[in-house]
Amino acid sequence: MSGIQLLERLRPPIPPVVLVTAHAMLALDAFGLGVVECLLKPVDQQRLRKALRRIESRGGAPAMPTLVEPATTFDLEARVFAREGGQMWLVRVAEIMRIEEEEKNARLFFRGENGALVQSLEEFATHLDPRFFVRAGPTTILNVGLVDHFRYNDGGDVVACYADKTEFAFDAESSREFDDSHGL
Repeated sequence: MSGIQLLERLRPPIPPVVLVTAHAMLALDAFGLGVVECLLKPVDQQRLRKALRRIESRGGAPAMPTLVEPATTFDLEARVFAREGGQMWLVRVAEIMRIEEEEKNARLFFRGENGALVQSLEEFATHLDPRFFVRAGPTTILNVGLVDHFRYNDGGDVVACYADKTEFAFDAESSREFDDSHGL
């Protein structure tokens, strides 16, 4: 697992952490997890010494943390980080319209924006409440809590219709599963 994934699974008290990475975008995710400092490679020795002094001034590291079970479900008010280019959003789970699979990451669509997660669709899906988030296909999950209404397309598949006139058709298999589980 990556250092970011480890930080996400730690229970408080979290020890002071200085993240060292070659990837500037990871720094944004790291600060959201409470790291003291994020240093880009090659490490600037002066910044490293400054970060270590900050840790010492706080009284050093607390007791060793324990891992959080990874299968916890996000509350609708929980916030997740999404990023695109130089922008980063803190998105309420309830605002996520849909999630799509990309190569290694999931992409969130929310408030007319979209951004990538540092998790895959499968990893992220394990944290979503199935009462609100349903599969519309193997690479797409929809938030049915934001759907205005459903209809069928000419092929008989379920189509989720949002208030902003956005529509998203389920694939045939997911359409049957949704139909069966919701008695349509």
